[in-house]
Amino acid sequence: MNNNFLASKLDSEYIKDLTILKLKKNYKVIEDEEYKNMLLDLTMLNGYSDFTEMLSMTAFEMIIDRIENMESNEEVKIIFNEKVEVLYKNKFIDKSCDVVLIGKQTIEVISILPFEFHHIFAFDHEESQLLGMGIINKYLSSFECKCLTLTVVQPNLMESSIYGTTVNKFLHQYDFSLLWE
Repeated sequence: MNNNFLASKLDSEYIKDLTILKLKKNYKVIEDEEYKNMLLDLTMLNGYSDFTEMLSMTAFEMIIDRIENMESNEEVKIIFNEKVEVLYKNKFIDKSCDVVLIGKQTIEVISILPFEFHHIFAFDHEESQLLGMGIINKYLSSFECKCLTLTVVQPNLMESSIYGTTVNKFLHQYDFSLLWE
């Protein structure tokens, strides 16, 4: 593995962590003092640069827009760093969802990809599909959601890709796509 790839992977995780930390503070999941301590720990471990701050702020604003969009239609529960288990190639694997929004009608899974340099389409992004499947497996029995939205936020490109469908259609597409593996 070359050093540039490793560095971008570390920066990618740092930007995700920084973005989620800002979201937690904004939605009062953590108190100001805890935010300061966690921010200090993150910056001591990873350093600080204007570039990472800019990317995390861009991702933060894009996710805030998604939350506000969903909140305009229904009450939303926000979950950060949700762990899910999903069947992939005949074995169960663990995955982590960056942000999950759960409403009465819709579940939205948001992935933050800071260093993908080509536009990713959420509807055919395998990682997003796996996360969507994991969230459906975990939460569908406790919520009456009929729709699933997969969102890929790419702050380095200042854009996001959003794919919305019904849960039934997604399950059918997901199962059908496994036939081609």
